[in-house]
Amino acid sequence: MFLILLGAPIVFMGWTYAWVSKADIVEGQVVGVEEKTTQRRQKGYSPQVVYEIDGERLEFTSRLTIDTPEFKVGERVKVIVSLDRKHVATVIDLAERYIMPILMVACLLLIQGLSIIYQHQERIVSLLHPQLL
Repeated sequence: MFLILLGAPIVFMGWTYAWVSKADIVEGQVVGVEEKTTQRRQKGYSPQVVYEIDGERLEFTSRLTIDTPEFKVGERVKVIVSLDRKHVATVIDLAERYIMPILMVACLLLIQGLSIIYQHQERIVSLLHPQLL
């Protein structure tokens, strides 16, 4: 079970890295912010972005929805565009794409490490000082 929990964020990071490294990164500009309401009546905000690639001007609304309208009209953002031009994603910061999987891996490794220490505490104590047992 632990390997599945650990493997999922690592696979996601690998997939994201592979996708980003094969894509074009261009500069875009926020032209609007779309307000969305979820079924739970919570508001979310998604930037509407215009970018230019290969001489063509394109616009999209990001699937990224955040609780507060952090994007300002006119703000410059990075846009990742896949080579086949079918997949687009706004990038605030590449670190933000990786922060959740990295935190998940770190937490899972910490939990596993503490579990191992707890299970083998007598051996560890005896290694540190044999007379403590």
